[in-house]
Amino acid sequence: MIRAASLRGPRRLELDPVGLPPPRPDDVLVRVVACGVCATNLHDWAHPDRAMRGSELPGAHGHEVSGVVASVGEAVEGVAPGDRVCLDPGLACACGVCEPCLAGRPRSCRNRSTLPVWGFADAIVVPARGVVQIPAGLDLEVACLAEPLASAVHGIRHGWSAATDGRIEGLRVAVVGAGAMGLCAVLAARRLGAAEVIVVARHEHQARVAAALGADRVLDDDAGTGSVLRRLRPHLVVEAAGGNGSAFETACAAVEDGGEVVVLGLPDGHAALDVPRLVLRNVHAFFAAAYGVRDGRSDFSIALAILAETAAAAQLITHRFPLDDVGDAFRAAAWRTGGSLRVVVSGSYLPNV
Repeated sequence: MIRAASLRGPRRLELDPVGLPPPRPDDVLVRVVACGVCATNLHDWAHPDRAMRGSELPGAHGHEVSGVVASVGEAVEGVAPGDRVCLDPGLACACGVCEPCLAGRPRSCRNRSTLPVWGFADAIVVPARGVVQIPAGLDLEVACLAEPLASAVHGIRHGWSAATDGRIEGLRVAVVGAGAMGLCAVLAARRLGAAEVIVVARHEHQARVAAALGADRVLDDDAGTGSVLRRLRPHLVVEAAGGNGSAFETACAAVEDGGEVVVLGLPDGHAALDVPRLVLRNVHAFFAAAYGVRDGRSDFSIALAILAETAAAAQLITHRFPLDDVGDAFRAAAWRTGGSLRVVVSGSYLPNV
């Protein structure tokens, strides 16, 4: 038996004893070292009646997972007990054989499944294809950031601006929103060739980390921000705030004519879209979700390489809680003015297992 967090009602998480299914021949058992609390988790926690599929399962759908392999099925190759890995949820839940999977788009798998237990738990069982080796030297806890960073890499790398070779060489990039996802977008834009990165941040701690991660300019999120951004004429604007949809409006208004808006944030409801004006300005838009493969290289592998090469990435983790205090972890992540960026829940990893 292990412990796993279960969602019992609005803002109510409880730890339950859960029996993991025995690993199948192609499965691995992973002891969880760290699992990040993301905006989707918080949405489900606050609104279980509108929760995304999978949130009713043990582990509260935690998917930003890093850990250590404890055992492997007899058919598994390339993964061994003791390996340090992170979870690629897209691959873990995809069949691997349908047309979208073979095209490198596991998010669109036609035969998607789910995990029996998700990451806010002591351990998970996952198909071996759903774990990715962590580079030597990369801290295990920091490696759980690979999932949100892979989403940011995907949004930039697979959009219109990077259509030629997956890079955005020489472009001026603005990132609206400086939570964990926005800051991951800063890292991704820098790695993929941006000439200049501008960030709109609401809080001082966000601005400080944005600068540490390579932002050239940080703007306060106030009434005049939109006009400042428009004067700067960014070629690519990444919307990473979600919320009430105002960040999306800001991004669409600020982008250069003929430029692109990449949407990484999830708004709480419908966001306004001035279609006639965007048409007349030839604005491109990419509503990005999850991660995939381009030119034979996965977004996850690029994210892990960025983390391994960026010591400042550790600053994204601001709060740590043991699994026993998973409810407190969610409350800390939801307290927007409390200085949190990414809150991490630690499992009970046992080095000798």
